[in-house]
Amino acid sequence: EKMGFRANGETRQHTQGVRTFLLTVLEKGLANRRVFPSLVGPRVWVRFPRMGDASEVIDFRTRNATHLEPWEPARPEGFRTELFWRENLRRVTDEFDAEKIALFHVYEKEALSRPEAGKLLGHITASPIFPMPRSSCNLGYSTDERAQGKGIMTEAAGLVVAYLFKEWNLHKVEAGFPLENPGSGRVLEKLGFERIGLARRHVFVGGRWKDIMLTSKFNPEWLNK
Repeated sequence: EKMGFRANGETRQHTQGVRTFLLTVLEKGLANRRVFPSLVGPRVWVRFPRMGDASEVIDFRTRNATHLEPWEPARPEGFRTELFWRENLRRVTDEFDAEKIALFHVYEKEALSRPEAGKLLGHITASPIFPMPRSSCNLGYSTDERAQGKGIMTEAAGLVVAYLFKEWNLHKVEAGFPLENPGSGRVLEKLGFERIGLARRHVFVGGRWKDIMLTSKFNPEWLNK
């Protein structure tokens, strides 16, 4: 009986030790995990995508297919299917946790209080995110055709750049735009991006190689930590 009691006590101590270890690991993981961003401006709401956003993304991609085709690469088979976007959103979440990518969905501010009233108006991607010694990322964005020319993307991208500078402490954000898409260039210019130079035949989009104007913006409050 004494031996049995001792064995049970040792078992309880072992179990408690394992539980304590697992809780410590979980707490450290949660402490180190970045909080999914939700950014609010005067007119827009910008947030990290959710797993239930697949149908919204498909709707955005379907109604803007012709509008976005000249500026984007060829898409894989099944690009506008629920399965594709569920898997893509899951991957984006994993890569956000690994600090490799940050994706943002753009809505009118009204969608905060009335989700049924807000359609997806665009998305912004910071990818790839480079750690030190580069401490930078590439910024890309797509805007709903009906939201163009209204300052929606300028406000949304401004929120994202400020978030990347403050929360990720990035030293620099880079972005490029085709010369035949001056609207995209105006967004970057309004946000204070400076032109670096023209990259000839830089990307293959819309069925041909296109020249891209490269731009960048530095973080004025970057901390060497």
